[in-house]
Amino acid sequence: MSKAKGSVSRSKIGVRYARAFLSSLGFSESSTGSLSADSSSSFEALRLRAEVLTLFSNAFREDREILFTLQNPMIDLERKKGVVLNFAESVFRNLGERYASVQKDITGFLAVVLDNGRISEIVDIARSFQGAVNEIVGIVPVRVYTSRELPQNEKEYVSDHLQRFVSGAVECSWIIDKSILGGCVFEFAGQGRFAGKRIDASLEGRLTGVRQELLGS
Repeated sequence: MSKAKGSVSRSKIGVRYARAFLSSLGFSESSTGSLSADSSSSFEALRLRAEVLTLFSNAFREDREILFTLQNPMIDLERKKGVVLNFAESVFRNLGERYASVQKDITGFLAVVLDNGRISEIVDIARSFQGAVNEIVGIVPVRVYTSRELPQNEKEYVSDHLQRFVSGAVECSWIIDKSILGGCVFEFAGQGRFAGKRIDASLEGRLTGVRQELLGS
């Protein structure tokens, strides 16, 4: 099973811009280095901003026309900003009312990133922001790789089992990987003590453990 590149690592630029965005939303870094919220910002609003910022980062990476415009040095900044803001406006129209409250913050932040010539870092920025938001609201994101689609009752069993070992709320992403013989492989994302941890509970992983034990005896 191949591990997603850059699934855990975050650039210094991404972290810096993510923290600056958080600060503009009423969050600050405490003396212990963790992020704490003031009463003016809601966790749900933070999660919406993280969701939308990730949506935009994926769109900028996958849309060839927008990517060409943003990366072309012959196109001036104002034109680039116009393309991004027009695109953002159309996206928010399609997202509906639930996201209207975060439109001003997201478009304003994207404009700042463009002004500073850092739009090429938007994927890392969005990833860093999502990681910081997860930590603030107490979410532990886990990618769960299985060889087949699990029924809902099995997903609940796996989630409940994982929940016993972490202090935050486990949020699983379910990924089918045909190379797995059976069982599951878990990858922990985020910024907490489990960040970057990979647990191979697949049949292949268990057989490898048995093989190593036998060879070492």
